[in-house]
Amino acid sequence: MLVAMSLFAKHIKKTMTDGSTVEEYFWAGTLHRVDGPAMVRRNADGSWIEQLYRMGKLHREDGPAIILAQAGWQHESCVLSRR
Repeated sequence: MLVAMSLFAKHIKKTMTDGSTVEEYFWAGTLHRVDGPAMVRRNADGSWIEQLYRMGKLHREDGPAIILAQAGWQHESCVLSRR
């Protein structure tokens, strides 16, 4: 497991038992990333899931907050939440 850390920021990369990898970006203990997805899971079959978070909540201003992809296709979904 790779961990890059500053006072408030943390980047974790894990390899799961099924061969997939998970990268997570945290700020002050919550999933958060401004310049890309805060959680990326790349599965052994070539598919992946990206989730965009801002301060622990699914959030993206210019598109869907969750992107699912497989070889040959990509599906984007939008998550709505109450404010």
